[in-house]
Amino acid sequence: NGLVNITGLEGGDKWQYSINGSTYNAGATLGSTVTTATMAASLFSQGSNTISILETDVAGNTVTNSFTYTLDTVAPSVVVTKPISHNQLQLYVDDAYGSGLASINPPPSAYTVHTSDGLTVNVTSVSVSSSSSIITLTLASYASSLTVTSVDYTQPTANAVADIAGNLM
Repeated sequence: NGLVNITGLEGGDKWQYSINGSTYNAGATLGSTVTTATMAASLFSQGSNTISILETDVAGNTVTNSFTYTLDTVAPSVVVTKPISHNQLQLYVDDAYGSGLASINPPPSAYTVHTSDGLTVNVTSVSVSSSSSIITLTLASYASSLTVTSVDYTQPTANAVADIAGNLM
C-alpha cells in the first residue's frame, strides 16, 4: 500500500526517503506528529527496488537505513517443451522477476493437450517443481513431440498455478 511507518526517532529529528536513488523529502520534523509517509506506487518499478530512510538529528548527525525488495505483479508465461517420455509433457514457466513458482499442484482437469491431428489428450496428473519452474503433465495417452500443438490451461477455483508473489498464470 506504499505506507511506511518511521519509529524510534527523537524529537526534532528530520527525515527523508529515497526510492532507487531518487530522493523525496518527507518535509517534517518527527517526534511530535508525523511518523509516516505514503509512497506512490508509481515511484516503484517491476523488479528490484531499494528504499532508504535518512535521519538527521538536531546536531546534524545522519544515519541511513535501507532495504531492498522485489516488486512482481507480472503473471508468469509458459513455454511448452518436448515430452520427457511417451506420456509426459513438460511446461517451463518463465517468471520475469524470478520469484519462482508456488508449490501448488493444480488439478489435472485444468489442462487439456491438443495435437496437430485434432485429438484432445486428457491430463491424468500434474506435478509442479517450484525450484526449477517446471510443470510436468502426465497424459492419458501417448503424444509425440511432433503432434502436440497447444496446451490449454483453465484456472481452477482452487490450487491455481501462481508465482511466489501470487500472480496467477
